[in-house]
Amino acid sequence: MDLSARLRSQPGSKPGALLAGGVPIKRQKTAADSEQQHAQPSSSGLGAASTKYVSSVTKANGSSVATNGTQPAASRPTVPPVIMKGSAFDTAVQKAVTKGNAADELHSTQESVLRFDTSSKKGHDMDISGASGAADNAQKHSAEITRASKNDPRNLLQVLHRLRQNPASTEFVYLRPYEMDPTIPPNPYHLEVVDHEDVGTDFYTLSAFGVTHFENGRPSFTELDQWKRESYLFNAVIKIPVFKKFRLWKTFKVWRMTVRYGKINYCRRQLKKHLFWLDPRLSSALLKVREHAAAKTAMSMFQLKESEVLSLSEFVSSQAVYREELSTHLRTMWASCLQDSRQACADTMEALEERLFGSMTDSSGTAAAGGASSPRATAFKYTVQASKRVEHERLFHFLRLSDYIVHAAMHGMVSDSVSKLLAFLRARNATLLEKGTNPAVVPAFLTEIELQPGNTVKLNPGYSEYETEIDLVVSQSIATVSSLPRLQAHRDVRQFVELHDEAGNDTGVSSSAEVIQADTSFQKLQLSIRDELRIAFNSAEEYRETFGPYCEMLGKNQQLDVEELRKGAEEGEISLEDFRADIVKFNEEKDDIASVRDTKPIGVLEINAEAFKGFVSPSPLDCLDKLEKLLPELALKKQKALLEIVNSANSKLNAKPQNPSDFVNVLGLVDEMNDRRDELQEMFDEVERHYALMKDHSVPVPELDKAGLAMLVPEFSQLKNN
Repeated sequence: MDLSARLRSQPGSKPGALLAGGVPIKRQKTAADSEQQHAQPSSSGLGAASTKYVSSVTKANGSSVATNGTQPAASRPTVPPVIMKGSAFDTAVQKAVTKGNAADELHSTQESVLRFDTSSKKGHDMDISGASGAADNAQKHSAEITRASKNDPRNLLQVLHRLRQNPASTEFVYLRPYEMDPTIPPNPYHLEVVDHEDVGTDFYTLSAFGVTHFENGRPSFTELDQWKRESYLFNAVIKIPVFKKFRLWKTFKVWRMTVRYGKINYCRRQLKKHLFWLDPRLSSALLKVREHAAAKTAMSMFQLKESEVLSLSEFVSSQAVYREELSTHLRTMWASCLQDSRQACADTMEALEERLFGSMTDSSGTAAAGGASSPRATAFKYTVQASKRVEHERLFHFLRLSDYIVHAAMHGMVSDSVSKLLAFLRARNATLLEKGTNPAVVPAFLTEIELQPGNTVKLNPGYSEYETEIDLVVSQSIATVSSLPRLQAHRDVRQFVELHDEAGNDTGVSSSAEVIQADTSFQKLQLSIRDELRIAFNSAEEYRETFGPYCEMLGKNQQLDVEELRKGAEEGEISLEDFRADIVKFNEEKDDIASVRDTKPIGVLEINAEAFKGFVSPSPLDCLDKLEKLLPELALKKQKALLEIVNSANSKLNAKPQNPSDFVNVLGLVDEMNDRRDELQEMFDEVERHYALMKDHSVPVPELDKAGLAMLVPEFSQLKNN
């Protein structure tokens, strides 16, 4: 409600009863006014100016501040609100401020605020209080303000002090808002006393009755006590952090959002410009290149046969044949990738010229692309050249990405193939941990037990040969993969990157072989393959040591001398039992050699001992053959010696004596035979044991020797009887 309406609503008021500046003349309050004032609910809260300030602050943040039902000054009731005094007012203020957690702010504020003087019976006077609110500080501030007021007749506090001294005075002053700090919103209660010439269009008038705000010629009146109360509440509210720091928060948030969205937009533009996946032509080509490369990654660099054992030479030769086949597939794949990339580059350059000049096709319908120039391009040669240079740089990086996709796929194929080779070896070495053989697992590589000069054995090929050859096979496979040329350096796409400075300088790109061999994962796989081979060969070396006794046997058998045995047998140094022991020993050696397995699986290796057996097994047979030839000869010699003695004696004993001397000779022969009876018996037994030995061990005896033995037995019996 404006001032004119308020005056018309008061009894006895006249439209002209206004002082200069629109301040109404004070009249005495009636009993009806008092009853009406106390009956009307108080519009406790902030005034119109403070409500407008808070609303303007919070509206930018998307929220609203409750003003506890406060209405604008133009629509407030004519009855003034109830003015709370003393402890009741302090309690109300405390409750209002506590909702915003601003109790500490009220006590800690360093600025001067207008406060009520609760000891005053005439109203709530305004004063400047310090941060602590202590009584002594308030008195000091009051004294300082009083002194300052005396020095400045335009000071608002001086005017209030003067009005407090003369409540019935009709004096009024002009007030104007001023800014204490340009970084914060204007405070509607920051007013200064000015002359009428300096008021402008937005000003206030202050009198003992209240404050009138003139805004564009429209007055709005607020009673002095209510205005002081609203001023206090407003200054208390703006100490709450949400209002105090709002502008700083808002500024920071706006700055942050601006910077953030600026970066997002920049990144969006850069991605749209440089990210190939957002270009339908280039992304389609990249997907095709990826498809071609991924189709070949399923292939293996090595041909591993699960059910076949290969020698080292066979394994190397089979891998060489397989590499040729693999190289053919890779060249086909690379040619497809080159064709797709080249087509994407041609389409991109055609689209560039269409953007620059529109459709530019020749009479045959073929679009000018790549480095080809068009008639229209000559008019804007510099601009076209610059655009092409940018596009060539972009296509260079596109080709480089396509090349990276291909070689990355090849790198993955190498790693997967080496991993499969390692798994292939580990699956076979797992049988070593099981302490047995698994018929379902077939060894991969073949090695042999080989007899060396000096009667020593070794594995051929050994660990060093297998390690060298397998490393060579892996290196050759890597070389096959790395033999694919770089896409961006190929002559078929040269026209699309010739304007780029780095197109012909690709020295910074490492070859695929260097990248693969420098890969720590690949190096670990290679070391693991060597470890698996070493594990298998360690077990194979333990098995090789079991062939040591056969080497010693071979050495001893080679030292067997028949003439030495003959001489020893004739001199009695070698008995039949010695011959029997030798025959048994050589037969056992023959059986032991025959019991050795021709092949033995040891993890990834299969040990072949056939050649060793073929070289060693004749040794005991040769020795047995020598003995079989020597024993019949020795038996025949013994048999002849005994038979000669027996036949001579029997012929002499069976002859009739012709004279006494013959009789004497016969008697002497009989005495001699009787004396040699035990010796002859021993000789006969020796011959029989000799033939029994040969019979027990199946030594072949000539039939003539058997007939001689058959004649010796009756002759020796006749001699004994005679």
